[in-house]
Amino acid sequence: MVTLRVLHDATGEAIGTARLDFSHTFTKTTVLSNKFLMEAGSANTLLHDDIALTVKMSEKLALSVGYGITDNTHPPPTLKKLDTVATVNLVFAF
Repeated sequence: MVTLRVLHDATGEAIGTARLDFSHTFTKTTVLSNKFLMEAGSANTLLHDDIALTVKMSEKLALSVGYGITDNTHPPPTLKKLDTVATVNLVFAF
């Protein structure tokens, strides 16, 4: 749900983007994954990291728990510099 939208003028500066994806399979049914994203420019840097543990309960169903962190060095005035989210997901495979 979007509660507030903040519009800003475009600056036209170049940014660099880097992404790292890591996954480790502990067993046939248990996987740890981590996805890290960085976007950096001269005025701002955005870091985002998601880590999740997924456990298959059957061939079609899995349970996943995760934690995400977003850090923005210069967010708009109404937003926080650091944001976190915890998730629990039921995953269905087709």
